[in-house]
Amino acid sequence: LMWFADVRERWERPLLERYHDGLLAAGIERYSFDDFLQDYRFAVIVHLFTPVFQASDGTVGPTTWWYSLERITAAFHDLDCAQLLNPAS
Repeated sequence: LMWFADVRERWERPLLERYHDGLLAAGIERYSFDDFLQDYRFAVIVHLFTPVFQASDGTVGPTTWWYSLERITAAFHDLDCAQLLNPAS
C-alpha cells in the first residue's frame, strides 16, 4: 500500500497472484482468486485508519502519516474499494 500508483500497477497483481498460489499450495481450499482479491480490497479499507492512528498519538510526524494517507487513498480509489462499502452503487 505504500507504493506509488505506477509501481503498484506493475507489481501488485503479479504479487497477489503469487501469494494466492502460495496459499493454495499450502493447502487452503475453496478460496478463489476473486474472493482473495475482495479480501485484499477490504484490507485496504481497514488500512485507511493507519494514518489516523499514526497522527493521533503524536509520535509519528506529518511527513509519515501524510505519506501513508496519500498512498492508501490512492489504492482505495484504484481498487474501487468504495464499491465494497456500498455494493448497490
